[in-house]
Amino acid sequence: MMTGRLLRLSVLGKPGTGIGTFFIRQGLGILCIVIGLVLAVPGIPGPGLVVVFLGILLLDFPGKVRLIHRLGTRRWFRLARVFLRKRMHILLEMNIPQDP
Repeated sequence: MMTGRLLRLSVLGKPGTGIGTFFIRQGLGILCIVIGLVLAVPGIPGPGLVVVFLGILLLDFPGKVRLIHRLGTRRWFRLARVFLRKRMHILLEMNIPQDP
């Protein structure tokens, strides 16, 4: 049983949140990617690739929605989301608009 609250991270930023939020998300995304790459080096313990994927999800770039749709069907990506939710108490909200 999980105690405490989950940190909710929206994969896609809300459009009217402002430029400050945009730069904070971009900075956190780049920081997560750098830390994840350091953790992915052999000999350093830690969930390196999971942190890299978290950083990619935080960044805003063209083609992100297509990438998330493609990644969402992969087993290892679902396992990474479960790891983030159960071990790190981070809930990734995959609220992606559906194409009509």
